[in-house]
Amino acid sequence: YPKGSGIWIINKEAVIGELYHALEELSFLLKEYLRIFVEQPLDILLREKLLHANPQLQNENRIISFNYTSVPEIVYGVQNVIHIHGTLSDKIVLGVNPNKDDDLQTVNTTFLQFKKYYQRVYFGTDIGYLRFMEHAEKTKRGAGDYILTVVGHSLDVTDRDIIMEIFSLPNEIHILYHDEKAIGRYIKNLVTIYGKEGFDRLRSERKLRFMPLTT
Repeated sequence: YPKGSGIWIINKEAVIGELYHALEELSFLLKEYLRIFVEQPLDILLREKLLHANPQLQNENRIISFNYTSVPEIVYGVQNVIHIHGTLSDKIVLGVNPNKDDDLQTVNTTFLQFKKYYQRVYFGTDIGYLRFMEHAEKTKRGAGDYILTVVGHSLDVTDRDIIMEIFSLPNEIHILYHDEKAIGRYIKNLVTIYGKEGFDRLRSERKLRFMPLTT
């Protein structure tokens, strides 16, 4: 730039637009994959009575799902499910976690549309979650106990903001695991999120327990 000079200037907005378009295509293909290879087989297995609900999860009053599929509704018949990252019938959140730059007063918004917290607001998938948090705060102040059961979530730092909010409310936290190796991964991820002292407080204040997932 100018033409013929051999000097190029990248059109950053156009590049970011192409990248976001590619993300939208990936989201569409992921939804199709999950619909065909997860939800449809589940329907068949249930009709043929080859799949049974885990009794450890049958008494939950409310479910917050980080998954896009309707497994809680299909397998457990639970209708009070909050799909914080969207569903296969609508938009889904597919992005990256916030970083330290998002905590600054002047946020670099160049790649904001690729971040999960932005997409949750933009697609409106966080509305049910925000109402749940308000309800949970009132429950916490009331007489009833609030027990949180975690299953099938890696507790990875990519969902750090939501994990810390949800974990701040219950009287007890029960993390269900498939095998002994999983406990180590959960501990590592929680220490990454909270730090050692924060993890120790979580253990004592929230009565954090690791429990085997029965089949």
